[in-house]
Amino acid sequence: MPISGCAATQEANTDARLAPSLKDLFSQWLAAPEATAYDKVALQEAIDTGRLTQTQYQQAIDLYISCMSDAGYELRQTRYPTGVINVQPPASVDDASALMTTDSLCREQTSVFVVMGYETQQGNPDLFADAGTIAYTCLKKNGLISDDVSLEQVSAFLTESHRNDYRFDVQDLGVKSCFYAAGMGYDIDETK
Repeated sequence: MPISGCAATQEANTDARLAPSLKDLFSQWLAAPEATAYDKVALQEAIDTGRLTQTQYQQAIDLYISCMSDAGYELRQTRYPTGVINVQPPASVDDASALMTTDSLCREQTSVFVVMGYETQQGNPDLFADAGTIAYTCLKKNGLISDDVSLEQVSAFLTESHRNDYRFDVQDLGVKSCFYAAGMGYDIDETK
C-alpha cells in the first residue's frame, strides 16, 4: 500500500501544553511581529470572545487561496467534520521551489495565525504540545478508536515508515482530521 504524507513529530512530554488557554495562545500570536493586519483584528476579537469563528477562518483561507490562485496555483481542499480545511498544493507543479516561495509569501501577506488558531481550537482544544497525544485524544473523544488502542500505537502511525497495522479506519475523514490536527496529512492508496 503506497502512502504519502508528512508529519510534524517531536519527542515531548505527553502532558506538555502549548499555552495555558486559547486566549493565552491568541495573545502570544497577537504580539508576534509576523501577525498580519487581518490576524490582529481577528485575534483581538478571539481574545475578547474566547474563540475564533468559522467565518474568520474561512475568510483567512479564502485570502490565502486567492493569493495562490493569483500566482497561478489552483489548490485542492478537503473539509473535515471539524470545519477545518486541509489546503493542498496542485497534484503536479513544474517548479516546486517557486510553489514553496509563493506559499510562504501568501501566508505572510494574508493570515497565518487565524488559520493556525482555528485549526488548533477545533482539533487540539486541550492545547497538547505532543503530536501523538493530540491525535490520540482527538480519536478517543470522537469515538474513532476502540478502548484497546494505545497512545503508543497512535504515535507509531505518526512516525513509522511502514504503516500496515491500522487500528482505525485510515480513510475516515474524522480520523484524517485528528491526524491533521497533529500535524500530519496523508493519503493511503489501499487499492494496490
